[in-house]
Amino acid sequence: MYYVTFKKQTNLTAQYTLDMLYAGMCPDESSNRAQYHTIRKENIDSFIEYIQRSSIYNSLTHLLEDTTELDKTYSVYHIPKASGGYREISEPNPTLKELQKNIYTLLSSIGTHPHDDVYSYVAERSCKDALVKHQQTNTIWFYKFDIKDFFPSCTAEVLTNTLKEKVFPFCVLTEQQWNRLLDIALYNGGLPQGSPLSPLLSNMVLTPFDFYMHYSITHFHGVYTRYADDILISLPEKKEISFIENIINRHLNCHVSHSLKLKSEKSRCGSINGSNWNLGLMLNKDRNITLGHEKKMKLKAKINNFIYDFTNQNFWSIIDTQVLQGEVNYFMSVEPEYAAFVIHRLEQKHNIRQSLSAMFVSIINGSVG
Repeated sequence: MYYVTFKKQTNLTAQYTLDMLYAGMCPDESSNRAQYHTIRKENIDSFIEYIQRSSIYNSLTHLLEDTTELDKTYSVYHIPKASGGYREISEPNPTLKELQKNIYTLLSSIGTHPHDDVYSYVAERSCKDALVKHQQTNTIWFYKFDIKDFFPSCTAEVLTNTLKEKVFPFCVLTEQQWNRLLDIALYNGGLPQGSPLSPLLSNMVLTPFDFYMHYSITHFHGVYTRYADDILISLPEKKEISFIENIINRHLNCHVSHSLKLKSEKSRCGSINGSNWNLGLMLNKDRNITLGHEKKMKLKAKINNFIYDFTNQNFWSIIDTQVLQGEVNYFMSVEPEYAAFVIHRLEQKHNIRQSLSAMFVSIINGSVG
């Protein structure tokens, strides 16, 4: 059984396993078969053959057939996590990083796309988009789960048993090409956080899991989304958290690897009426998505200080300005109307001649001072 995902721009708009495409049904045979598209087997085979004849695929295989010895040195450092503690980042040397970027680009160009329920590391998908999917339903109960040591657990064995054996386009690579890809992608036995390839491979290795989770949770009229190792499930009726954990563990064990485990101590359940935080955002009792009062007040004070300093010729550094600009842009993406109101009021308060965005640009471009 192979798993194939396609961009929405193609005429193949559904995401199903190949045997589902052939039969026009999903793994849950009790589901309504009429809602699934039937796509003929020869159409899928023709699609794969077309990809293999493409110049992009040829470029990819050329990179993976290169026998040049790799310089696999990494710079390792740690950054603080929002939840506390530190995250280890392993950044490859410039030559290896460029190679990883090129492979990432080629893989993305030939149809390496995560399942529709996955919102991590995908262009035009975000944390907010993941939460919107839950917001748009009548689900009431929310379940949050984390996969333990996700990136380090994506070993050569796990990647081979899942990607190479089941997932397109990895399943059409030769043994030599696949082994070269592993050599390029892995560091200290797992996927390093800091490599351009790791986000894509970590997303794709859970493709079979995403398929089966989607249909299992849909069976209960719920919603399943995943952001990297964070799993969010919402249901209209309450279930025991152990019941949902058993579903997740069964699909991880059967369709990915027994080495992937949940952080049981971080599993939690809450209702729409509670403090429902997910992926750094809150879906409140009115089903509105918000940054939360505390975060908004801190950001408001930070914007105020930036404008005050700017008007007094005390310009922030380019890095600090870029950080604030990113925070403001995120605020605008989550709560655009309220963010625009806050910024407008602060601009009026300081009676400034240029907008906040123009201030950002002038510092970043070096046109102040």
